[in-house]
Amino acid sequence: MAKTNLNKVSLKEIRAELDRILSSHDFRASKRRRQFLCFVVEEALAGRAEMIKSYTIAVGVFGRSKDFDPQIDPIVSVEAGRLRRALEHYYLSSGRNNILRIEIPRGTFAPSFLRNETGSARVPPLETVTGRQAESDISPAKTERPGIAVVVFDNLSKYEGGQDFFATGISAQLVANLAQFKDFVVIGPLLRERFENPNLSLNDICRKYGVQFVLSGSVQRRGKRIRMIAKLLDAESAANIWVKQFDRDLTISDQYEIEDEITQEIASTLGDRIGVITRVLVKKTQNRQISDLSAFEAALKMYHWGIVLTEAAFKDAWESLEYAVEEFPNDALTKAMLADIYASDYLSEINMVQKRMEKAEILASEAVALDPDCPDARWVMGFVHFLKKRPENFVKEFEAALRLNPHNAMILAIYGLFLPGLGQWKKAIDLIERARILNPQLSSQYYIPTTLSYYRKGEYERAYEESLLIKTPGLFWEPLVRAAVLGQLGRTDDAQPYLQKLLNLQPSFENNGRDLVRRLIYSEENVEMVYEGLRKAGFLKDAAARLRPIRSA
Repeated sequence: MAKTNLNKVSLKEIRAELDRILSSHDFRASKRRRQFLCFVVEEALAGRAEMIKSYTIAVGVFGRSKDFDPQIDPIVSVEAGRLRRALEHYYLSSGRNNILRIEIPRGTFAPSFLRNETGSARVPPLETVTGRQAESDISPAKTERPGIAVVVFDNLSKYEGGQDFFATGISAQLVANLAQFKDFVVIGPLLRERFENPNLSLNDICRKYGVQFVLSGSVQRRGKRIRMIAKLLDAESAANIWVKQFDRDLTISDQYEIEDEITQEIASTLGDRIGVITRVLVKKTQNRQISDLSAFEAALKMYHWGIVLTEAAFKDAWESLEYAVEEFPNDALTKAMLADIYASDYLSEINMVQKRMEKAEILASEAVALDPDCPDARWVMGFVHFLKKRPENFVKEFEAALRLNPHNAMILAIYGLFLPGLGQWKKAIDLIERARILNPQLSSQYYIPTTLSYYRKGEYERAYEESLLIKTPGLFWEPLVRAAVLGQLGRTDDAQPYLQKLLNLQPSFENNGRDLVRRLIYSEENVEMVYEGLRKAGFLKDAAARLRPIRSA
């Protein structure tokens, strides 16, 4: 072993550090990532660093055939980018105090080793562990567990007392609220004055901290009015993908109330599963092969279905998550999202999955066992309990999820979607309205409970207006609810296209419709309430016989 310019690094030290990395949360979930890291470290220690190239990794780690071509199959470059990202996360969190660091420098697949004792001086422990320029080392978009840096907001009111305090406080609260969304690594709040170069651009900050997004903004006070502008930069496009201005009256609310209100809305709008960041990342992964997806990217497929609610998106999410659960068996999020797929298939009778509820319960239970503090695992477990008619357990799990992240608009809305089944209409509507304030981009399916709330009170015109906001092209709930409302309004002719669409989506609805409706709204009283409207719309046995399902060619 060659001497270093610091202390000698023994094989024992390197392997001990490798063991620490492999046992960390960042690496336990990915079998592929562990194999990649073990392979390159052991090859380097065996004196074969110069042989660590795309071809040897593809064949030795990923089981590619001998005719592997890195120009056609980018698997090694894609996984190398993910491995570098995971190592960065590890040394920013649980490994931040480790004496030794293992890195895969860009431009090579061979590892280097660093000591933390005097900062960032690179220590090549072996003469052979320097590697050569790796072929086809193209860095992929950083889409796995994205990072977001929060820069302390600028105070534009230098002569107004206390505004530096408010700008710093609101930035710190944003970090705290964003950190409750487990899909993200949050860094900050960052003070420009502490940078070596205080004139760093936001793009420079992204590169410096290895994040994809930077949240920044400004605070300005004029008399009793305060204005805050927040903006989110996407490093890849170098563009602000979200900007919002908040104006508040200090005579109505104190600064702490304003701080809580604004930071909760920003965190939910950006970090929610159907929020701004998710929508950006979904677009970047739409055309990626299933075998190239990370665990988080597979979960993004489920998030995408939750936004568009089409059959094609459901199938894509299902297939991606089936792969991810096998590839990343210790990842709680992917197991929770696959359980969500199975439970959603049952709730809306999409009919793609066999033994849906049995699989959903097993996966949800495993997700909670893997990470009891994962909000998605808890609410999906609650979803399963709801469909299994266990209302006490359903409430317990959703309340646990909200304790972990009380400002998650999607969890609030899903809870509100199910509560009418327990007769808790007011709480359901309050939760959904709260969710819409936190994230105005909520999926349109959450207009179903509000529509039915007006319907049950006999406010059919308002129910109809609300029903027009429901857009669920792959699910039967939209035509079902709209046809029932039109039936109550006496608009039988207008209801016919929706009855036709209902039967096209659910050809056997005449026979099992009551059971399907009962899955969401539970009681026979609620089911009969909906069926009364359907009968008035013309949904009788002879009418159903005339409205034959339209099969696509």
